[in-house]
Amino acid sequence: MKKEVIVIICCDTEPDRPEYGGVSYNTHRGKHTWRGVEEGIPKAREIASSVEDSEGRNAKITWFLRSDDQMNELYGNYAWMVKEFMDLWKELEREGEEIGWHPHFWRWDGNSNTWYPELEDGRWMENCLEKGYTSFLEHFNPTSVRMGWDFSNNFIMRKLNDLGIMVD
Repeated sequence: MKKEVIVIICCDTEPDRPEYGGVSYNTHRGKHTWRGVEEGIPKAREIASSVEDSEGRNAKITWFLRSDDQMNELYGNYAWMVKEFMDLWKELEREGEEIGWHPHFWRWDGNSNTWYPELEDGRWMENCLEKGYTSFLEHFNPTSVRMGWDFSNNFIMRKLNDLGIMVD
């Protein structure tokens, strides 16, 4: 009897971390770099296209795109990175790749001049999810999400369900 192995490949899209040439975590209004998207995604696609399943189909990737309060704070639009790289996302979608949503709960603290994970303020988190999702819907209709830091709780799961997200 043959055993079937299902492999799911997911990639979050994030600004470059400081150790890879990105700006420091205490940058509030500066523009981040996105080499991971610009250079990393084509390389990942090259690798995925060299992998085939038993029926000769190439590996597909689910790309989780940022659309959240931090993107709005940095760029003036929750779905900025969705719009900024739209040609790439549309090309990936045409190739059969899935476009999902990847919100983070990064919140700016002006007193300490740094971003921190806001995991307590339910009203703020709900607003972040609603606005991030609504902005994302202007471009794609995601049915899957990968929450930043894999953070979740019952409140978030109910909210994602209310928004129409089917898979986390």
